[in-house]
Amino acid sequence: MSLSSRRVTLPAVMPITLQKRVIKVYSEDDTSKALEVPTDITARDVCQLLILKNHYIDDHNWTLFEHLTHTGLGRAIEDHELVMEVQSNWGMQEENKFYFRKYYAKYEFFKNPVSFFPDHMLSFPNETNAAISHSGILQVCNL
Repeated sequence: MSLSSRRVTLPAVMPITLQKRVIKVYSEDDTSKALEVPTDITARDVCQLLILKNHYIDDHNWTLFEHLTHTGLGRAIEDHELVMEVQSNWGMQEENKFYFRKYYAKYEFFKNPVSFFPDHMLSFPNETNAAISHSGILQVCNL
């Protein structure tokens, strides 16, 4: 076989955004699932994946949480955040975890924004020095 007749196949170079990584996600009872996910996956996509895998009802309350063990603090990861970006902020020696659980107040701010602002924060003087009502502010903001 001559050198010119050999066909050389190089491994396909996968773009970084399409590479897969394994993450471990814990539930409230500290059981965990290892998931192989693309590096550009969002927190909402991880939730959707876990909802499907576990045959849960998607009531839009499922949330991915980040738990930082060295501080004992945790936070809900926003739906649009990239999970790998969150994890890349963790130190190598830290034993931080992702938790998957329900968070009923997740969209409460968007469902009922008026309840999050006291009246004194929502009153703005207009031409007649009168305060704008809550509904007026919502109309101005197109909420």
